Amino acid sequence: MKKMIPTEFTPLFLVILIALCIFSCKKSAEVTPVKKVTLVTDSITQGQYTLIFENEDTTYQENGENSRKALEKTFFTVYPEIAAYFNPNAPRKVTIKIDPTYSEPADVAVTVNATITLNPSWVLQNQADIDVITHESTHVAQQYKSGGYTPTWLVEGLADYSRNKFGVNNAAVGWYIPDYAVGDQYTDGYTTVARFILWAEAKYQPGIAQTLDKQLRAGTYSDDGSWTALTGSTFSQLWNTYILNPYY
Repeated sequence: MKKMIPTEFTPLFLVILIALCIFSCKKSAEVTPVKKVTLVTDSITQGQYTLIFENEDTTYQENGENSRKALEKTFFTVYPEIAAYFNPNAPRKVTIKIDPTYSEPADVAVTVNATITLNPSWVLQNQADIDVITHESTHVAQQYKSGGYTPTWLVEGLADYSRNKFGVNNAAVGWYIPDYAVGDQYTDGYTTVARFILWAEAKYQPGIAQTLDKQLRAGTYSDDGSWTALTGSTFSQLWNTYILNPYY
């Protein structure tokens, strides 16, 4: 049997339906539309180098104009010098990408081949730290693709060696290579190994960083053979000598 709505409730039922419809339609009309921002790709060529600047982050698009100009200026200041010093055959076209998906707390920058990816939040909060591009541009120039032994501690140590040598704003942001401290390990990489390389160059011969870089790119680097040829000691022997007297 079909159940009917009692006649005496029908007017009230209709009133409620109409009221709900009006309320729902009004709320829908009040919903703020999603703001769409057109993201920009810049292509700049200076001399033999081209920089592609890709931004995929809306906040950076709205607030990062000064940052973008500073990063671009830094790139064209330091990259030609880095390439000339380490690898004249370094890529002529480099991309800097502002990527909102690269956003974990520890994320700052990462380089793959000739693309440097930056965390937009970090960049906006650290706009004076433009020498992040100096470090990452060194990774672009390194191009260690031979399949040989490329220890991370040395790769990053060379990049910070380069930042120390070619950086344009290190002092302003308090970045420097600290003295050796008891407990430092070569596996720390970065400034720890950069200082070790500076010490080795002062104690033995200049150009050690360049030689190590070439060997890493060629796939001929080894902890024993490379350092022995340059200093007369294996790497482990040299590190032990260094920590006993790290001054130069």
